Amino acid sequence: MNAEAMLDAGTGILKQFIGEFVNRADSDESTVDLAKECMQMLRTAVPQAATAMFRCFLESLEDTQDIINVQGEVMRYKCTVDKEYETFFGKMTLARRGYQGKADGPFYYPLDEAWGMAGQYATAEVREAMTFSCAHVTPEETAAFLEKSAMFHPHATAIKHVVQAVGDVVEQHPKNGGNFRMLACAPAPALGLWISVMKNRSTPSLKRRTFLAAPSR
Repeated sequence: MNAEAMLDAGTGILKQFIGEFVNRADSDESTVDLAKECMQMLRTAVPQAATAMFRCFLESLEDTQDIINVQGEVMRYKCTVDKEYETFFGKMTLARRGYQGKADGPFYYPLDEAWGMAGQYATAEVREAMTFSCAHVTPEETAAFLEKSAMFHPHATAIKHVVQAVGDVVEQHPKNGGNFRMLACAPAPALGLWISVMKNRSTPSLKRRTFLAAPSR
């Protein structure tokens, strides 16, 4: 982990945005309008700077060996694959080193495992926000609300997929103990909400809305 690299990644973006704002600011413009423009500039700059710093941190976790051993299986580096994630700071594209054992075997990405995102699109904080909101309103309303209030702005379709995935895990949990590896990847508060919704027969409208929020298979 390189603190200097993280700081450089973030401050470089902030300096660029702030410099452009100061250069184009009109001294004759009202202070109210200037304040609004400054707020909008920071609203754009801060998430981008945070994403750059977070990406820099994650890249420091990447495995750089050409040959690795995963649970007794020897895997070799094949190629680097980009993947887009929905993080608390917004969308982030991350380049990951992909490894493969057998020629026809699945790819393995150590970096995904390193930050708990194997098989995931949205981070735990984002999944929790999506799931909590969709227990009360539709995915479309959730997307509109997040656009106004959060740094991450997922599309309603992406929200539906995340809610469906969390719902599938919770449906398994009361029945047979569930897949605890999958449960560990889902946010506990959101899982608790889903379980309470499923068990609480006195709130049929909430239960119905929750399941309507997820697409049918």
